[in-house]
Amino acid sequence: MGKGRKISFILVLGLSFSVSAAENATTSTTQTSAAPPGFNTPGQFNVAVAQSMGSIFGKCLSGPGFGQIADMGQYGASAVGPNGTCPGSESAGDFSSVDCKHFSDGSGGFNQSKYENALKKIKEARKTIGCKIGQVSRLKGEIGCLQSQADSLAQQVGSFQSGFTANIRQYQTDVAKIVAVKTDREGQQEFVQKRLNGDEKTGAKGLIALEETTRAMVKGMRNEILQIKEANKQLDSQRKALTNLMENRKMMLTNECFMAEKNESYRCCANDDDPNCPDTMRGPVSAHQYVLCRFQQNQHIGAGGQRRKSKVVDRQANARTSDLAAILSDIFNKSPIDPNLAKTPQEAQQLANKPIRVLTAADITSKYKGRLDKFNGNGLDVSGFVLKTYSSCFTKSAYSVDKERITSGTTFYVEAEKILAAERKVKEDGAVLLNTYSQQYMDSLEALIGQHMPLDTTACNKGTPLTLANCLDDVRNNLEGVLDGTSASSEMRILIPATDPANAIRLPSSCRGLTGCKIAMERVSDYLDREVKKLDAFKKDYVLKANQNVDAFVKKMAGLMNMQSQQLKGRVTSLNTSLASLGVRGSVSFKPVQGEDLEIDRETGLYMEPKNALNVIGSKVNPPIMDAKPEDFTDALSGVADRINELKEKDEKLAQAEIDLSSLPATCKEESLGRLGDKIAEENLSHLDDCARSREFCEDEEAMGRLSNSIAEIVDEPEFEDLSSKLHGFNQACAKTRAAGVKADEEELEGKKWKPCIGAAKAVDKAREDKDGMYKEGKDTGRAADDLDAKTRKFDELCKKIAGDKWDGGPSSGQTYEEWATENAPGGDEGGGGDVASADKKDDKKGKEKKDKKPPKFSESVDCSAIAANLERQFGKYQRVSGSYGSKADEAQ
Repeated sequence: MGKGRKISFILVLGLSFSVSAAENATTSTTQTSAAPPGFNTPGQFNVAVAQSMGSIFGKCLSGPGFGQIADMGQYGASAVGPNGTCPGSESAGDFSSVDCKHFSDGSGGFNQSKYENALKKIKEARKTIGCKIGQVSRLKGEIGCLQSQADSLAQQVGSFQSGFTANIRQYQTDVAKIVAVKTDREGQQEFVQKRLNGDEKTGAKGLIALEETTRAMVKGMRNEILQIKEANKQLDSQRKALTNLMENRKMMLTNECFMAEKNESYRCCANDDDPNCPDTMRGPVSAHQYVLCRFQQNQHIGAGGQRRKSKVVDRQANARTSDLAAILSDIFNKSPIDPNLAKTPQEAQQLANKPIRVLTAADITSKYKGRLDKFNGNGLDVSGFVLKTYSSCFTKSAYSVDKERITSGTTFYVEAEKILAAERKVKEDGAVLLNTYSQQYMDSLEALIGQHMPLDTTACNKGTPLTLANCLDDVRNNLEGVLDGTSASSEMRILIPATDPANAIRLPSSCRGLTGCKIAMERVSDYLDREVKKLDAFKKDYVLKANQNVDAFVKKMAGLMNMQSQQLKGRVTSLNTSLASLGVRGSVSFKPVQGEDLEIDRETGLYMEPKNALNVIGSKVNPPIMDAKPEDFTDALSGVADRINELKEKDEKLAQAEIDLSSLPATCKEESLGRLGDKIAEENLSHLDDCARSREFCEDEEAMGRLSNSIAEIVDEPEFEDLSSKLHGFNQACAKTRAAGVKADEEELEGKKWKPCIGAAKAVDKAREDKDGMYKEGKDTGRAADDLDAKTRKFDELCKKIAGDKWDGGPSSGQTYEEWATENAPGGDEGGGGDVASADKKDDKKGKEKKDKKPPKFSESVDCSAIAANLERQFGKYQRVSGSYGSKADEAQ
């Protein structure tokens, strides 16, 4: 993570705000009552068809001729009374079949005065009818006008509703735009606040907290990193001291191997028993002893290989041996000889600082080979022996020390583990700091650019504490740049988004670092706060004025329609009164519009679209507007048409009656006697018919004693006195049979009265059988017992009422209820009322017998021949008077 690495950031916070608005974000002092850019106060509420609707019925209410009931078309106005009514009656009597009987004088003659009075009534009735036809026709025209205007109103209502709704929707659209901008601004404010203060839901940190914590962190990072570096130095010293100790140990063991360790192959004396062999040289000796011994011995050998022995040779041999011993001593003295470990950091440092020239066999070779080579000669390679032996001893010592280093429990192992533990602790502490610094760095970037960009610290964690310390320095430098904006990588552009891209906020200039961007965002937040308040105030003012415009329009329309509504209501009342007075069925009937109040939308505060705008205005009109529809006039127009047709039919009938009456006086006298003959013929036919049916009446059990009274109706004249006596005899002839029939009727009626009792008795017997059957089967009889009790109570109540005095408490022991009812009913077991089925069959049988019966012959008890002869005699008398039998004469004969 190098310091030279350049990182670029773009802060995408995401609604548009013109450049000027953005520049004013930190200094704007606009009052909240002012309209935001792009918004105006609500427009005036207006509907194009409103004016015409306010006077739509005026044409019918104030047009020429309306209200002038004298305007009656072809029938004129001569029959109209002073108060606009049609005097007189439209009825002159029943002239559906005009004949002479209408003008009879009671004795068969023609009443001329009655005839002339009838003609006068017909003329007066026709005059009244003509007047009413004119009146009704005028009303028809007025109703038609109202219907036409109602149709126009119905067509205009749709346009009015659309216009009214369009105004409401425009207000709603405007407020929706205001709300949308306000919502965007609130969303932007929330967005900015999350950037400033963090987001609890996502855990994102805010610029304010990050700026504070980052500044505090950067301030403390220098000391923390310095501590890591110091700890690393101490670790280096400890590692160096341990290494030196191990090398010292190796060299010490090497010297010990060379100087003191005896080897069987190293013997100075050929024979240990040789008296000339020094005691120190007897047996195996060390390499140090061996090389000195062999070198000294070799100094006594001459060039020819003979042994030289003299004091001079001895002195020379001793001197040369001393020189070799001095070199070997120098090697020993310049090698570490203290194998103890440092007990304190100071001792470790002293040990680390101690000058040691010989640490390895290679050091001995490089430093002493040349000097040792001088002792070679006479077949003795002193240098090779010394160096080779030292190398072998060093290898063995190194192996021993290295093994000791990795062997648990050894001094070197324990000390090495202490150093490793200390190093791990330093790296762990450094890793914690690195993670903390890196997280702070990533949080800062995320707060600025809205993206998570982790640092790659893999190499830092794998390196030495010094590498880790260098990484921490890099992070600190980046944090300082992000904090104060001192580096190019800390330059950021701010974009605050919105649902509507047109409302997005783009700052024209960039901000730098956490501190600079925090200040910029705080200024944007202040601007948005003022903007939201301004939009909220404008929305409230807009809603208030918009609703006031609606109220003003409704009030204005109500005022326009007040006069029309009053006139229309009064005219409809007058119209219906006129229709009723003229006998027209039906009326102009419509109800006032259903009142509807404008409702407030809870979200916007505006009036909502009404279901029916006319109802909103109509309910404010005094009196309320009538809900006039074309179909509301259908009943009245239909009644008018029917009434006109009715009046015309009456007039046509009366006109025909006038024509018929004109020729009536001449024929009435000729027809009077003929009509009298017809009456007698009809009466005779009726009497003869009764006579022919008399035997059937007497023998018919269903109609005993009944005879038509028409015979009595024709004995009003003195000439029919004989017929009256015959009628009395006829009635007496059927008296006996009639009495028998009455008794049979009474018995049959009594039998039918007992039918319900017998039915109830059967029901009780059936319920008892069901209960006994369930008991035998072992089933629960509770419900069956309740059913039996209920039907028994019904039997007692019903039969006690029917039996009356015959009631003896019901069936005795061993007797079924049906047996008791049958025995007590009239006729017992033999019929009567005892068996409902038998009674029904009897009724069917009687009906069949009656149907099959043929007309009987004349009864001997009634002398119908005498009656017929008497009537024929009377016909002859009237035949001579009238000169004609009339239309019924032949039939009567």
